[in-house]
Amino acid sequence: MRSGDLSPLETHFDLRGEFADAKSSDDVLSGGFVDATHGGNPATASLLEHVRFRFDESWAGYYREAADDPDFKRA
Repeated sequence: MRSGDLSPLETHFDLRGEFADAKSSDDVLSGGFVDATHGGNPATASLLEHVRFRFDESWAGYYREAADDPDFKRA
């Protein structure tokens, strides 16, 4: 973990709409991005189309080791 990396999640913004498909083959514990949605507010939903999240690599490694049960890993 780099100094100052206290959060396990990285937040990535792409206001040009050039994100790779969020449904990539990489799972979230192997560097894959995940997206968020919000069905209750069109403005928030539109903004979230430009945001993706992924685990910092050091945290992803920690979670890969801790999530040895496939059902737990999916959750």
